[in-house]
Amino acid sequence: MSSVTQLANILDKIPSSIEILPDESYEFIQQAGSPDAHQAATPFLFIEGNLGVPKKALYRAYVEALVIFASAKKGTFGEGVYSAQAVHTLVASSVVILLANPGHLTALNVRKRLVQRRVLDSKRELELTAALLTSRNCSNQSILWHHRQWLLHRIYGLFDGTMQSSEAQNTLSQIRTSPDGEISSHVLVSREVIDKELSIASRACEIYSRNYFAWTHRHFCMELVMHSLNSIMDPTYLEEMAKLVSDEVIAIRLWIERHISDSSAVHYLVILIERLSAAGLIGILPFAFPHPENRLLPNVNDIAQTGAKDFFSSMSHAMSLLRSYPDHESLWHYFRAISHLADAKGDDIQAFTHSFIYPWACRSLSPSGFDSMRITIYAYRFLVWQAFQVGTSI
Repeated sequence: MSSVTQLANILDKIPSSIEILPDESYEFIQQAGSPDAHQAATPFLFIEGNLGVPKKALYRAYVEALVIFASAKKGTFGEGVYSAQAVHTLVASSVVILLANPGHLTALNVRKRLVQRRVLDSKRELELTAALLTSRNCSNQSILWHHRQWLLHRIYGLFDGTMQSSEAQNTLSQIRTSPDGEISSHVLVSREVIDKELSIASRACEIYSRNYFAWTHRHFCMELVMHSLNSIMDPTYLEEMAKLVSDEVIAIRLWIERHISDSSAVHYLVILIERLSAAGLIGILPFAFPHPENRLLPNVNDIAQTGAKDFFSSMSHAMSLLRSYPDHESLWHYFRAISHLADAKGDDIQAFTHSFIYPWACRSLSPSGFDSMRITIYAYRFLVWQAFQVGTSI
């Protein structure tokens, strides 16, 4: 059995995690196998659903898979003759190619065509991409995230494209059906589905720090939830989605506390709060209320009041982090963005400015352990921004 076939068969079982192992593990795995000669020669580890692939073995299989893939592709699409064997070979070789080179556009496009022909099951393909994204080699590949979003669109009838922060207001302006006609109407996506997507994005950010494409995928998921909060009338579903957004805000606050240099996380949280505020939805979130029975308020004035409470909560969070880690520029961005959303002239902001930011700007506050010059620069930048905000709002 060739290494391509071996690896493809293992990947067909959908591993829970995949790791590319260093080159020296190739010889170690061969020598540490069972007495059985075949097992001793197997260059892959597959234990309790976790797959380890030595880099040397992977790239040998990749070179072989490229040749097999080209031949099978011609046999499947080139002559217009549908060959079951060629399709099987194409599926097996393409998945090996994607593990080694997740940016291989041709392999992904072929798999899309097979999904459209219903040769590949959409949900199973979604599971496979989730497995691939557990590998650091794959987790920062934009094209693989786009493939996953395409599958989500096909299965659930979602919107086309991925939300960019500058397009946040218009992403969900229209719900479209699948271009090949498989989806006839918009399907409500359960919290379980969204939670899984957020979990995949979180894991990708852990294994590849500052993973822009994983955070963009998170935007994609929350825009779907935002659309549901704006358009779906079912109270049970609304409450489920509202609780999801609440949990997401709390989870990202905790993430920022543990990854204080992650500017992508800060940007995501600010955009999320900004979207909730602009849509008039921030007041329905459970984290804004002391009691669960007050989650869904019909009164607009009550929503406005609780929205202000949440801004105060976010402001307190930003101030607390900035006091603890003033030498991290990402936290200054966090505080400035929340200040802009709340009110740059607010009493809490002004009090914090006089008690904390002015002393740093004047260099009268310089505890040991910090780069005081850097913090002074950040403080001056904030004061310039604040002066501009106050001046333009008069």
